Parts: sequence; structure tokens; C-alpha cells
Amino acid sequence: MVKDIKNIVLMVQPATVPLGRYGFNINFPMGLGYIAGVLEQANFNVEIIDTLVEGVDQEEPLPDNPNLITIGLNPEQIHQRITACKPDMVGITSMFTGQFANTQRLAEIVKSIDQEIVVVIGGAHATADPKGVLQDHNIDYVVIGEGENVILPLIDAIGSGGDFANLSGISYRHEEQVVVRPAVKMVDVNTIPLPARHLFPMEKYFKAGERHGIAHQGEGFRSASVLTERGCPFDCNFCSSYQIFGKALRYRNADDILAEIDQLVTEYKINDLYLADDQFLADRKRAIKILDGIIDKNYGLHLDAPNGLSPWMINDEVLKKMKQAGFWRLSLAIESGNEWVLQNIIKKPVKLHLLPDLVDKANNLGFEINAFLVVGNVSEDAVETFEQIQDSFDLMKKLKIHNLHVSYLSPHKGTEVYEIALKKGYLAHSFEDTFYNRPKLETPLWTRKQLELFVTIQRLLCLTNDSLLFLPLRMFASSWGGFLLNVRYKIIFGLYTMFRSLKARFA
Repeated sequence: MVKDIKNIVLMVQPATVPLGRYGFNINFPMGLGYIAGVLEQANFNVEIIDTLVEGVDQEEPLPDNPNLITIGLNPEQIHQRITACKPDMVGITSMFTGQFANTQRLAEIVKSIDQEIVVVIGGAHATADPKGVLQDHNIDYVVIGEGENVILPLIDAIGSGGDFANLSGISYRHEEQVVVRPAVKMVDVNTIPLPARHLFPMEKYFKAGERHGIAHQGEGFRSASVLTERGCPFDCNFCSSYQIFGKALRYRNADDILAEIDQLVTEYKINDLYLADDQFLADRKRAIKILDGIIDKNYGLHLDAPNGLSPWMINDEVLKKMKQAGFWRLSLAIESGNEWVLQNIIKKPVKLHLLPDLVDKANNLGFEINAFLVVGNVSEDAVETFEQIQDSFDLMKKLKIHNLHVSYLSPHKGTEVYEIALKKGYLAHSFEDTFYNRPKLETPLWTRKQLELFVTIQRLLCLTNDSLLFLPLRMFASSWGGFLLNVRYKIIFGLYTMFRSLKARFA
């Protein structure tokens, strides 16, 4: 394919989510923002079609699954928007495997308008499964990993009919065979332009009144995100982030970050700022410099790190600086309350014995404290037992936290966990790599139903306290062995499931 490319449309696909919009929120697409900045700097005409935020009030039930809805512009609206832009190339972000069908529908619409429009897909799912993505012949190229170093050489090669074999970070078809050329060079985060937010419908993101980690806040909530570093050196077996950003930590200059925050406050009048980082505190000296800069400006911002912070990186100075800067909550990525599971299955260096002191100090400073758990963990030679999962909930009951977030292990393509589950036959017959609110695996130790039953009851018990008011519930739900055969658990679980279903249908 040889094509002179001048006009480029970058797109966000509609989203398919559970009825009632469980876990759904609207966010500025940071990755596309950076790509837009690179393209604009190179003098391309760039237009944005975020079908999700533009159609956030539209939803359609899935014909074959009444428990799911699709949010966003409908196909006719999307067709009209693309046609009006007259693009030479369309770039679509594909972050989640469970949403890839929506990506495919966008690509199909693009090609129905003009077969000569070049369709490029990027994002986490595309990076994890480029060969699978390119089975769809409406898709021409896949960008693997970070796109800022890839998109301009790709456009040059398409325009000149050049040799794609000299490119890295792309996948394409050659004589009906899919060629995969992984990225060999990571982006220098201090030389790329800022996200081109001015090209995006920012007021629509603000109007949505929500963002990652925060449900709908209503009118006046103006939130934005910044990415202060890329990469994570740790080896959590369920994480797919390294496929995009790699494991080497690359830090943006603190002064540049503070300038970006100042721009967000002065130009966009934000009152809420959240960090999209994986490891904001990995360079503590740099993190404190950023916090001090925010404190000096006295913006009055609410700050947050909804992806979670690594507990072992937090000390007394960091806690105090975070509070002074405007952090109102502390989200701790604990993952498990069992040391053996952390070390031998998940492979995350959390030191559980340090948590009670950290949580006490954070409570004394007035933080709202969130804790994240992952349950149903597996490794090459181990499956997390109910006793080990019980340790996680027991720890949560001892710690004085405000909100507990429990996710079932989701084996994303490209992760170590996915390869293990595939090899050992743990993937359920109806496995879909999407959402975290239902179990995905079947193991020799437990079925999906058994795991969900156990975890549901433990979560309910975590909501109770030691007062006499909750004593009947604790006595009713407690099991002294063979709990899966215990009708009491099944009664509570049945009532809870019915309540959740009714709530979703009448939300």
C-alpha cells in the first residue's frame, strides 16, 4: 500500500459494559493525546472522534446478552463523523481484549467509507495480540508498545512504499503472512510533546463529571490526569502494563510536570488532578519535588493516585507532603494478605508487617484509605487456596481502611498469568477478558461459582464490625469447615445475587 497521508483521524471506540454501568467511567485518552501531539508537531491535520464521550448518554443493549450494554455513538453517527473528516488514515486505540469487537466495528465502518483509508490499531490489546488483530482485514497495521516513536516512520514508509522491514514496533501483513516487529527503543519521555488536549472535546470530559476511580460527581467536577513516568520494574504476574511501557523506569522532569499542571489549572480550570502513573514514588526525591511545587502554588486541587501506590515506597515525609499537596485518599496496591502468595505467586514485594503502622499514620493525617486485593491467583505450580484468600480478608478487617476493592484475577493476553491459564486449562469455557467483578478461571481447587460464593461472603463480612448489631450475621455466615456445602452461605449468596441483579436492572 502506497498512500500520501495528510489528514489523520484518531478514534476512541464505544464501550460494552455491564447493565447499570458497573465500573464504567469516562476518561481522557492519554495515549491518543500524546500521539496527537506528535502528529500535530509534524504538521499533519489531526481530528479526534471520541465516540464514547460524544455518545456517553446513548446506550444500546446487546442483542445476545441482555446483561450488557454498549455506550457511545451509534454506527450511523460514526459513519457521518468519519465521512465529514475525509481522513487518509484512521488510528484507533484498542486497550482491552473484551472491547476489541467494538474496535473491529469501527474499522469496518472506516473501510465501508473508503477502502483506501489506512487503518492503524494501537493499545494494550493490539500490542499483546498483533497477529490476532490482523486477522481482521479491515485493519492494515498494528503499533506495538508506545506509539510516539513509531507513527511518523510508519507514515513515511506508507507514503514512499518503503521497506517495512527496517521499522520496529509495528505488525503488518506481507504476502498474507503477519509480520511482527517488536519495539526495540523506548520513548524518551522528556522530548515528546505534551498531549494535544486542545484537539479533544475537553468540556465533554468535564461535563461527564467522573473519571478513573471516581463515580459521577455532577456539575462543577473538572478533572484531568498527568503521566509523570513510564515503566515498572516489578514482576507482578497478572500485569500487562510492561507490554506498553516496558520495565525500565523513565521519569519526566519535575519542572515540566509542574508546568503541565499549571497549564491544566489556568487553561482548563481543573479542580481535580489524578496521576496515571504506575510508580509515582519510585524516585522519592523527584516525587517530593513535584509535591513541593504543587504546595507552593496552593492551587486548592484535590489530588489522587487511583492506580494505587506501592506501600513499601511510602514513608512519613511522603505521607505528609501528599496531604499538604491535596491528596485526600491513599490507595494501597496490596493485592494479597498472604506473604507466601505475594512472594511465590504474584511476585510483588509488599511487606505486610509494615502495613498496620502505615495505615495508622495515614488515618491520623486524615486520609481516606483504599486497599486493592486480587483473588483467585495462580502460578505455574500453585493455585491460591481459600485459606490464603481468607488471610487477605482477615488482614483487611484488622487494618483501619475505608474502602476495599476486590478484583478477580483477569488473565490478560500477553501476561504470564494468561500463558499459565492457557497451558493448564484454567480458562473457563465462556472466558471473556473483560471486567473484574466475576471470576474468569476454573482450577482443581475451586470452580468459578465456588470462588465467587466464598469471596462474596467474605466481602460482606468485611463490611461488618465487632458490634453486637452484626453478631447475628457473623454467626450465621461463619463456617467451621466444609463451607461450600453449607446452606447458610448459599442463602446469603443467593440473596446478594438477586439484590445485585435488581439493582442493575432498575439503575
